[in-house]
Amino acid sequence: MQSKSLNNDHLCIDSDLAELKKIRDFVRQKSDLLGIPLDLTYNIALAVDEACSNLIKHAYKLEKNHKICIYIEKKDNKLIVTILDNGNPFNPLDVPLQDMSDYLMKLKQGGLGIHLMRSVIDKIEYIPRKTKHSHNTLRLIKDI
Repeated sequence: MQSKSLNNDHLCIDSDLAELKKIRDFVRQKSDLLGIPLDLTYNIALAVDEACSNLIKHAYKLEKNHKICIYIEKKDNKLIVTILDNGNPFNPLDVPLQDMSDYLMKLKQGGLGIHLMRSVIDKIEYIPRKTKHSHNTLRLIKDI
């Protein structure tokens, strides 16, 4: 089941890792239309890619029959990316800050997605779904 919905303000994809390129392309295209500098666009695309990758792997357990929708808007001097899903709620703000020296000393692999999001995004907001039929909302806000 491959679903693409692309219009002026949002993209909806299936929960499939193969769809991540569409997300990155959408972020780049929309950022370009909004006049966002290229260096900020790359950071935003990285954060959105990491957030959606985490959703696919953890909230949806790699099941491909779910949806993720991304909305992008510019308000004042901020770019706001809103990601909606109906997977298991998970607040990335609850994850402790990563001690990078400890991480490197222990030769860990992976697990840096939320750290990367925090390092390139100015503000992260999360609202868990209230019912089984509602959605979780992750908002990534970048000063531009």
